[in-house]
Amino acid sequence: MSAAISRFKLPETLDDVPSDIRDAMLAVQEKAGFVPNVFLMLAHRPEEFRAFFGMSNRLVTLAGTPPNSEFYLMGRVPKKPDELVRETP
Repeated sequence: MSAAISRFKLPETLDDVPSDIRDAMLAVQEKAGFVPNVFLMLAHRPEEFRAFFGMSNRLVTLAGTPPNSEFYLMGRVPKKPDELVRETP
C-alpha cells in the first residue's frame, strides 16, 4: 500500500471531477502519459485548479513554448538510469 500524497481527499476516478477539469487532465495525460499529482491534489477545489492550470498555461504561452511531454515531466523523479541524463541537441 502506498502512502497518501495529500491530506485532502483525491478523486477516485476522473469521473468524480467537473468536466472541464477532467478534459484538462486527460489532455495532459495524453501528452505526458500520466496525470501530475498536483492536478489530483487540486481537483478537490475546482476554482483553485482552474486558476493554477490557467496560470501554468499562460506562463508557457508567454514563454512561446507550447506544453509538451517534457514540460509535464519536469520535476518527475527518473525511474531508470538512462533517464537521469539527457543530451541536448
